[in-house]
Amino acid sequence: MTTPLANSRGVALLTTLLALVFMVVLTLDFGRVIRRQLTGASTSMSRIDLHERARSAVNLALAILAADHTSSTDDNVNEHWANGVWLNQQAATLYDDGTIDLALDDHSGRLQINALLTPQGEVDPEQRSRLLRLLGSEAIGLPSEEAEHLLDALKDWLDPDDETSGFGAENSWYHALPKPYDCRNGPMLSLDELSLIRGFTPKLLMGSDNHPGLIQFLTPYGRDGAVNINTASAAVLGSLGEGIDHATVEALLAYRSGANHDLSSPDWIKNVSGDLTIAKATVSSHYFGVRVKASLRNLTLVTRAMVYRPPAPDPHTRPLPPILISWGVD
Repeated sequence: MTTPLANSRGVALLTTLLALVFMVVLTLDFGRVIRRQLTGASTSMSRIDLHERARSAVNLALAILAADHTSSTDDNVNEHWANGVWLNQQAATLYDDGTIDLALDDHSGRLQINALLTPQGEVDPEQRSRLLRLLGSEAIGLPSEEAEHLLDALKDWLDPDDETSGFGAENSWYHALPKPYDCRNGPMLSLDELSLIRGFTPKLLMGSDNHPGLIQFLTPYGRDGAVNINTASAAVLGSLGEGIDHATVEALLAYRSGANHDLSSPDWIKNVSGDLTIAKATVSSHYFGVRVKASLRNLTLVTRAMVYRPPAPDPHTRPLPPILISWGVD
């Protein structure tokens, strides 16, 4: 027969064991919470660190562009800022751990979207022809009719009125979409706007297995229509004039890649083809895209920035420093 004292001792022992189990479970759970918080704090610190590293790399790009501008007034693909290997070697000196991938892209070697319209709001025939040639080129490969329709839509997006041009689109079309929005009716501010324009599909803009993305040949910066022939891609070079065929483009690319060739004036194209003329050709660049990919402790941050490098007021004046005009994280 069990005595009351024995029952009390059993209950006390059971209660103590339950309390110990509860404390062990609570301690383990508390440990998991602490570990999660420590991991989260470490990740947050790493992200902050990555942001600062990206800023350092962008500042490095600004310094490189400033130094380049003081040494020469022309820009070409043989210079340090255009050399990806050299840029990454410089970026590697910023920090002892992690990696930084730095790249500069000359937007002055692209076709200016906003130059399609003159300051008076009329279509610029030369710029329209260039865009049509680009859209119909081997790189993009659009039928001429589809290219015409795209330029109608682009014109309507840029011009200030609300009158539809040909196969374009104005507010009446954009307001009827499932998620309506306004037509810009003014100069384009960023390349992202292209995806909002009727007919400019993601496949066209970003590319596919067969064609590169159209977006890499265009820029919203600049309205004078000038293109740096020293840095323009093959597709852009081929769009700059009616008589510039594939063989001419290859000859231009080969000539400008020569380290000993003088590229300080647009007249160098005469050394390739004596009768070749390119309207609004330049050899100076003012808008540069900066891409930074910073990695640290299994985390990666991709940052993109745009830089404007003002032209020198005159040949005897020190150029103004480059200006950061936009900054964003992918």
